[in-house]
Amino acid sequence: MSDRLTRREALGRLGSLAASGAAALAFPSRESRAAPALRPNIIYILADDLGYGDLGCYGQTQIRTPNLDAMAAGGMRFTSGYAGAMVCAPSRCSLMTGRHTGHTRVRRNENLPLGPDDVTVADVLKGAGYLTGLVGKWHLGGASLPGQLASYGFDRFLWYVQSGCPYYPASMCRNAREFLIPGNQGGARGCYAPDFLTQEALRFIDEHAAGPFFLFVAYPEPHLSSVAYAQDGNARPVPTDAPYTNRPWPQQERNYAAMVTRMDAHVGLLLGRLAKLGIHGNTLVLFASDNGPSSGYGHAVEFFGSAGLLRGGKRDLYEGGIRVPMIAYWPGHVPAGAISDEPTGFWDFLPTAAELAGTTPSPGTDGVSIAPTLFGQSQTLHDYLYWEGYGATNERTQAVRMGNWKGLRSTPTSDLELYDLNADIGETTDLAGQFPEVVAQIGGAMLAAHGSTAPRLSWSYRIGMHEDGVEPDVGLPNDTSFHFEVRVLDLDGEEPDYVRLVLYRDGVEWSTRDLTRSDSVTRRGRRYSCVRKLPPGNYSYLFVAADSDGMAQLPAWSRKIGPILPSHPFLAWTEEPGYEEDGVEPHTGHADGTPFRFRVKYRAHDGDYPDYVRLRLWRNGAHYRTCGMKPSPQTIDPAEGVLYFVTRLLPAGAYEYQFQSADQHGKALGPASVRTAGLTVGSGSAAITALMAQPTHGGGAQITFALSAPADVSVEVANIAGRPIATVTRGTRLRKGVQTLLWHGMSDAGLPAPNGTYVVRVAARGADGALSRSLTTCSIRR
Repeated sequence: MSDRLTRREALGRLGSLAASGAAALAFPSRESRAAPALRPNIIYILADDLGYGDLGCYGQTQIRTPNLDAMAAGGMRFTSGYAGAMVCAPSRCSLMTGRHTGHTRVRRNENLPLGPDDVTVADVLKGAGYLTGLVGKWHLGGASLPGQLASYGFDRFLWYVQSGCPYYPASMCRNAREFLIPGNQGGARGCYAPDFLTQEALRFIDEHAAGPFFLFVAYPEPHLSSVAYAQDGNARPVPTDAPYTNRPWPQQERNYAAMVTRMDAHVGLLLGRLAKLGIHGNTLVLFASDNGPSSGYGHAVEFFGSAGLLRGGKRDLYEGGIRVPMIAYWPGHVPAGAISDEPTGFWDFLPTAAELAGTTPSPGTDGVSIAPTLFGQSQTLHDYLYWEGYGATNERTQAVRMGNWKGLRSTPTSDLELYDLNADIGETTDLAGQFPEVVAQIGGAMLAAHGSTAPRLSWSYRIGMHEDGVEPDVGLPNDTSFHFEVRVLDLDGEEPDYVRLVLYRDGVEWSTRDLTRSDSVTRRGRRYSCVRKLPPGNYSYLFVAADSDGMAQLPAWSRKIGPILPSHPFLAWTEEPGYEEDGVEPHTGHADGTPFRFRVKYRAHDGDYPDYVRLRLWRNGAHYRTCGMKPSPQTIDPAEGVLYFVTRLLPAGAYEYQFQSADQHGKALGPASVRTAGLTVGSGSAAITALMAQPTHGGGAQITFALSAPADVSVEVANIAGRPIATVTRGTRLRKGVQTLLWHGMSDAGLPAPNGTYVVRVAARGADGALSRSLTTCSIRR
């Protein structure tokens, strides 16, 4: 069994140690070091998939990064700084928990929540009196429970609700509440997330300048967006490719460079705000990337030399996948222009932050404080650094850096490769045959550093079970067979001692049953399942798996509830192109001249067909017509979903519509059952009315206007002389009604616009091709 403390025990021990002044015991004084007079604020800025060679201070010659270069010139640049892992999630887990991937709970690129024994750096600093905040990408579970980050030590947080961290999210979460971003509704691209995140970070700094505070700023840049690429072939949808618009590069490469430069400008804004508030001398700012650079979707790592002289990139344990740019900036404390070649990993951050805050790190950390290095003092670091990772086959890859030696192997039983990084930073010459004693040492380190793992569970990802592992969710009492299914994986290659389903009925534990092991094995593990018939009641259920290394359960933080009731039918969007969000295509048309096609997906857990599926229409606010819908011959199974359709020619007007269905158990539920607006039939002209631009905190503007009809809208900001300086959106399709867009005060070159009066120009082209224009002015102050 694991000898790690539980989260509650660890936090309790931290509190008692801090209260008794045990920090002096954990960190003996160093006579050669002058301790800071004040506990510093700490800001950690993390890029996503930024390569070792992507910054000017690391040798980049084509991409401009003046702010990060200046940060390195005024602070310390690490030439042997290492990410926690070769991919996002385990790297961030290592950074937050102070453990290398031989001991972290998250070791693959999966959205797995932290466990009960995981104490984060936010926990440690909050216990030392710091106010803690997170802005940006978390990627350690909890998307279904927005308030969960408070359980990890964060007092304030603004983060993504959606997975994949889109650049134009329709919504985000501030603390425990989700909110919509007006400029990004309906697929619009009015608000670029990194701009928004920067403004939130600036607001956090302003509000808590009295300190001490810890702020984790996790940018999504320059990670590719597969969703955006599928939409328009642009995997990095930066608002503008300036200042590289005229470079003779492929468009995707211009976008990549522009995204890196824009992120650099955001870093400049954060550093500038610290200086403006006069707290830069008491704030340690760290910058790094979560892993190496990634090719694909039209971008090649080699184009800009993103990995520098290093071999490999993201998903590799060669240097290109784990050695990353790392900069420390703290005027008056970290020597300006310093360069450190001391090997250090993400897991060193937690003990370093703890020492600077005057407290103790959490028990079980693998890191050491690098505060002596930051102050220009010599220190003894690790005997070795260790990484492990898991690919599509779940085989464990391992790497160790021991001094200048680097060893790695692709499976626990494969031959070990050995490289001398001092003479061969590109890992081109395998020296394993020449130095068997070094190979033996590194092999022993790999064996010692890999900590065993408890089984892990995940949803089955089959239709109907991909979110909660049970199908159906509701049913007739004593008559419906409920199929429970879960995937179980042990990264040690073992099978669990048991996998069980625990059922609670009306709040009381009611039944426990072992699940049956199947032959189906995927990357997420082996499938276990069972079938139960349940009497009436309100149920919650839990999957539990265990072996000698520990126990895991799913869900990790709450139980899904499935009341056993008569099964209502369910209506949802069809997920067909053009119908996946609202069930109608097209959305606008000429009077009496456009056939409007309506499609909806009907589903019944009990396999019954509906008594009816209907379309109800409202025209100009009054009920207009109700018509029946027919089943499509494409689908025949009501349990899996049946497509229903109808085609109508509609006269001019503004329409609302609703899909309705019913069977013997009642009326339908589901997103398609909600009354929906946004369908317009008429001339197609779109007039712009009520245009306003109001200044926002931090030097931007909120732009509001109304459209009389759907239109392709472009919004730009010009100086008072009429010269355009920023594009808020270009040719974005917006629906009829009030629209709100945000300009975050940045020029297309990625620079903050100075104080002054600006002209906001809006142009809208309707379905008939007519162009409507309007303008207003706005004065901004930072």
